[in-house]
Amino acid sequence: SLSVVIVNSEENALKVLRNVKDLPTLKSLVMVDPITPQIEKLAKEGNINLLQFSALVVS
Repeated sequence: SLSVVIVNSEENALKVLRNVKDLPTLKSLVMVDPITPQIEKLAKEGNINLLQFSALVVS
């Protein structure tokens, strides 16, 4: 069971978020590409925590 998914593109994020009902254990989605308003909206609707990958990386 997946609780966190990392995606590299808006296209892949949309695939995950459009099928969130089939991923009941998913809690967080980490985006490598910039977060778009559409992704933000779908994540909120699906009660998914949305994170930007660059914010998690320590340089």
